[in-house]
Amino acid sequence: MILHPRMYHALILALCVGAILVAYYFEYVLLYIPCVLCISQRLCFYGIIVTCIVALIIGQRFSRVAHGLYTVFALAGLGLAARQLWLQSLPADQVPACGPSLDHMFNTLPMSDTLLAMVKGTGNCAEVQWQFLHLSIAGWSAVLFSVVLVLTLWQIITKIPLH
Repeated sequence: MILHPRMYHALILALCVGAILVAYYFEYVLLYIPCVLCISQRLCFYGIIVTCIVALIIGQRFSRVAHGLYTVFALAGLGLAARQLWLQSLPADQVPACGPSLDHMFNTLPMSDTLLAMVKGTGNCAEVQWQFLHLSIAGWSAVLFSVVLVLTLWQIITKIPLH
């Protein structure tokens, strides 16, 4: 079964917009402060969202580029989520030191140090603030990035002619 390209892009768009809306709900309603890895994962969702919008506007001519961008952003997001899940699994005595807020890092640290922290995370990233079905926010983020990857790979595989 192959999804119509517009349905495929719309489905991925809905999943990622939903993830961002949930993230904002956690931040602004439940008052959870996002760590640097959470913000980095949001950037990956934003990359997928922008790609979806462009794909829905341009159409079929953008499909190959969209598949590539979905794959890159989803793999990056999955890697960041995996890093955060690893930090969350560490014993308390092995968790790295907590770092300053991202705003403070951008204002005081060199850009290379800030970008490194956005990929490696800090001790704040090891804190589990919420769980559902035994998965933290990072776990659900990993699930959504995996779904985007599976949908993208499925679309690519089902379009390849078997002649």
